[in-house]
Amino acid sequence: MICGEDNDILPRKARALLAYLVMQDGRVISRETAADLLWTDRGTEQARHSLRQTLLVLRRELEPLGQEVLRTEHSALSIVPNTLQSDIGQLRRLFASTNRDDLAQGALLYAGPLLDGFPPISAEFDAWLLRTREHTADFALNMLARLADACAAAGEPHEAVSVTERMVALDPLREDVHRRLMTAYLQAGRRGDAIRQYELCAETLRQELDVTPSAETDALLQSIRFGTGVRAGSPLLNSVEPRAGGVARTDDGPPWIMVLPFRRQLADDQSEWFTEGVIEGIIHILSGIENLSVIARGTSLTYAARAVDPRTVGQEIGVRYVLSGSVWRANERLRINTELADATSGKVLRSDIHDGAVGELFDMQDQIAREVVWAIAPTVREYELERAMRKHPDSRTGYDLLLQGIHLLYELQKDSYGRARDLLVEAITHDPTFAPPYSYAATWHMLHIGQGWSARIIDDAAEAARFAAAAIERDRNDAVALAIHGQMLSFTQRDYRAALHFLDRAIAVGPSCHMAWTLSSTTAGWTGDGARAVAHAERALRLSPRDPFAFFAEHMLSQGHYISGNYEEAVVWGRKAAAHNGLLTSNLRTLAAALVAVGDIPAAREVARQVLAIEPAFRLQTFAMRSPMKPEILKFHVPRLRQAGLPD
Repeated sequence: MICGEDNDILPRKARALLAYLVMQDGRVISRETAADLLWTDRGTEQARHSLRQTLLVLRRELEPLGQEVLRTEHSALSIVPNTLQSDIGQLRRLFASTNRDDLAQGALLYAGPLLDGFPPISAEFDAWLLRTREHTADFALNMLARLADACAAAGEPHEAVSVTERMVALDPLREDVHRRLMTAYLQAGRRGDAIRQYELCAETLRQELDVTPSAETDALLQSIRFGTGVRAGSPLLNSVEPRAGGVARTDDGPPWIMVLPFRRQLADDQSEWFTEGVIEGIIHILSGIENLSVIARGTSLTYAARAVDPRTVGQEIGVRYVLSGSVWRANERLRINTELADATSGKVLRSDIHDGAVGELFDMQDQIAREVVWAIAPTVREYELERAMRKHPDSRTGYDLLLQGIHLLYELQKDSYGRARDLLVEAITHDPTFAPPYSYAATWHMLHIGQGWSARIIDDAAEAARFAAAAIERDRNDAVALAIHGQMLSFTQRDYRAALHFLDRAIAVGPSCHMAWTLSSTTAGWTGDGARAVAHAERALRLSPRDPFAFFAEHMLSQGHYISGNYEEAVVWGRKAAAHNGLLTSNLRTLAAALVAVGDIPAAREVARQVLAIEPAFRLQTFAMRSPMKPEILKFHVPRLRQAGLPD
């Protein structure tokens, strides 16, 4: 990957750190980021020591190059610009070009998965590498797509076929790429090859994913067979549909957002890397928010040289939201202004200011990125819900129905809880291929049991399992679906080993998904791993502290502290969760038990009365039978609940 260098003689973590730094294209990272990335399984001090040793190894190996390569100033790390080059860095630069020769050159740089065959390093590094591989594949596929379009527009259909065939070879499981090739064959006068490509697509999907082609692919086949809908010289289906980058779809589903390059008003040469670091951090965190898709940074760079109206971006890219901003310096202070706009109307939805000291540049990048996301994520969710509610019922999509179902689900109001399930089922009926409604339908049944409202616990458990499995079938890499499937296995089947497998996978594919960390904390608490429960709940809250549903993560943090014996902290977080939603009975039970443990019996009995007001039929014997907590936890938990005043 690093041009002209053979790095196999380096230890694997030194190679991993070098690869990570080179991939930053000269941008600076903090030592804390590097230590967390490579030594997540060690304490802070040991991780820092390991990083220092690894940096010594790297510096020794890079000295023969005859110039400074690795820069380690204060708490910052970077590769000196123009000393080591990477194919992916060149690929990113060429991606922003509109020149056909540049596109062809860039297409030649990608020959397969980034750092293919690289050994496992750590959960954080492996997750970063997985994301980077997917984004790099999207870069390459979109570059090939633009090159194929250029060939088609120039009247070279056979060249377009050749380029598109390479796209299929790079990712044969992308159904949209197969559709592109079917279209390219038809435009080249090879109708039989187009039909055979459909058959190859169908067979590949059947063997690898056990699914059939989508309605869109079937419709394209019919248009090819009967000579309708596809004309020579037309664009090849516009673009490759991205996972987390590239050109956005414009259908009325989950929203897409683009982060435009920020305007810079800094008087030193650090302005560019600092601004880019903030933007990359924002994109990284945004990409982990469920039901929100983010355009990759490479596409946003095409707008770097000009001021642009959000409505223009919406029309050209198909996004629903645009985040823009500026970076200002005044003496020793830095100020980041951000503005979130509706890309359809141009309306500014939120404007924020984020301040910090110039001397804290390296630490500010991640902090500012988190602050921006904390500010805009709830705004996007609330605006999307308002938009869905304003629609006439007959015009609501599966996504609109999902939003309304989630809203009612987490209100936990008994009289409207059944309506939440109806909306989720309606969303499934509207779009049976859309995974999230199945995930939340599974959650509905688990909460129905957990709140004590289920009259048929066995049936609800079976429905939870059915919906969770259906979500995974539709999207095997959806972090929320994987996490909810793991939660279901813990809660309804007590299959903790399988549950942890799915929860760990959810975190691997969605390291910024707060739901994955929250539900991982849940199972950790149920199995007695208090330290893991606390760490994962804290991570969830850092990722989404202002989420309207953060009360669930706060409950998990309370439970984790309770399991660990930190009863005072359990009370603090249990009260916070109850203040945000006082109807979550599992939180109230944990809070009551923690209050007993700290000796505040009157307060514990008041909380127990709240439990009984929500669930009048609650009995400890029934609770102990249905609880997913392991017996060694229940043996001290149930007596505390009894002491709080909950009946046997």
